[in-house]
Amino acid sequence: MNHRERLIAFTIVFTAAACERAALPTAAVDRAGPLFASVSVGHFKSFHAPTDNSDPLQITLGSDGNMWFTESNIAVSQIGRIDPSGKITEFGGVTGSPDRITLGPDGNLWFTEPFPFDSRIGRITPAGVITEFQLADRAQPRDIVAGPDGNLWFTEYGAGQLAQITPAGVVTEVESVKGGPWGIGRGLDGTIRITQAERNRPGRFTLAPKGGPLRN
Repeated sequence: MNHRERLIAFTIVFTAAACERAALPTAAVDRAGPLFASVSVGHFKSFHAPTDNSDPLQITLGSDGNMWFTESNIAVSQIGRIDPSGKITEFGGVTGSPDRITLGPDGNLWFTEPFPFDSRIGRITPAGVITEFQLADRAQPRDIVAGPDGNLWFTEYGAGQLAQITPAGVVTEVESVKGGPWGIGRGLDGTIRITQAERNRPGRFTLAPKGGPLRN
């Protein structure tokens, strides 16, 4: 068997008024007190990766409708793809340990390779073709996200930088960030948001209007 599944249920406390709104029975319940009900909320199934001890880490939706994930064990170093039926395909050829992964504006999947201090950004096409882009020594890219400008943005924990890579693979270290830049995300307002793990704070980077200088 290559998967496990189970029914997921939670015990939820309802007031009598909430029971009426949810069309749950309240006859046996004191209308001044709560009702304890076990409600099924979904079905869980897990799938076994073909390679043992591959350490699947992060997962994201690809442009092909499949889910793509990193297999971070340095002895494995693969990118995995799982289709809606649960079929898993693994793609080798990653030099370092793949960590975070995201869908790029070009329809490819982009991932970071922080260990073992190889410091690369990787790209894999929906067909499984992998290309790697070398970064500065000990840059340690941690997290990556598609920006509103059509590029990928990522944190360099080791170098203390907020960096950018174009779909063509051109890397620019845009902003020096102290305090261990780690996580990264894109705000609804088009800003790039990061976490500074060693300074106990989040940060924001605002892109300048097209054609203008970058600013934070």
